[in-house]
Amino acid sequence: MSVGDTVYAHRYRYVYIEGEAESIAKARVELDEIIHEGKRCLDNYIEELASRIPKSEKMEIPGSFISRIIGKRGAKINRIRKISGAKICIPNGVKAGETTATDRISGDPG
Repeated sequence: MSVGDTVYAHRYRYVYIEGEAESIAKARVELDEIIHEGKRCLDNYIEELASRIPKSEKMEIPGSFISRIIGKRGAKINRIRKISGAKICIPNGVKAGETTATDRISGDPG
């Protein structure tokens, strides 16, 4: 079953409604409201969980900037890490004369 863009993988069970046609229709409306409210709650929960998943990004920078980014004894890169709260990984072995280096930046999006 799907509502909007969300697909729900549930094990379905049947509910039997007995009574006059009008009573059955009213009961069906009430049951549908409960189901849709439950799905909205589930969507919100999934969205909240997804927002907590750490994200990462690759950033290409000129190799000649590596020493400037790292700074003396790592002072600049550590300052950026502290201010941003992100993890910044610069691969070992990148030399200042190389044309580019790839950094990986990751952190909590919240």
